[in-house]
Amino acid sequence: AVPMVSGEGYVMLAGFNEAHQHCVISGDARRFSSTHRVADPERSTLGYIEERCLEALKLSREPHPDALRVFMEVHTELEAEWLRQFYFQGLVHASVNVWWTGKMRELQKHFRAFERRTA
Repeated sequence: AVPMVSGEGYVMLAGFNEAHQHCVISGDARRFSSTHRVADPERSTLGYIEERCLEALKLSREPHPDALRVFMEVHTELEAEWLRQFYFQGLVHASVNVWWTGKMRELQKHFRAFERRTA
């Protein structure tokens, strides 16, 4: 995180903006920022991550290194690309995105299942 003062700007270098999702929370006014152009329509959908979670949780019952690798990849993707990206924006953001807040709660159930299996 880089602290900024209200009115400041920033530039992302070296292609970071094309390959990474990011969130901006800065200044005196409430403002939400997201980068939609980095979304991969085959991977950046709610249906995709829900299906991926169910498959990984099912695979976790198999004692195979590839199953463990997939399980850990999905666990990380769920946390870093979905849950943290949503909740990082705060309670106001969650309160004005009621539909997504409900979906995030459903994804949290999957996350808790991943956590139980890694405990």
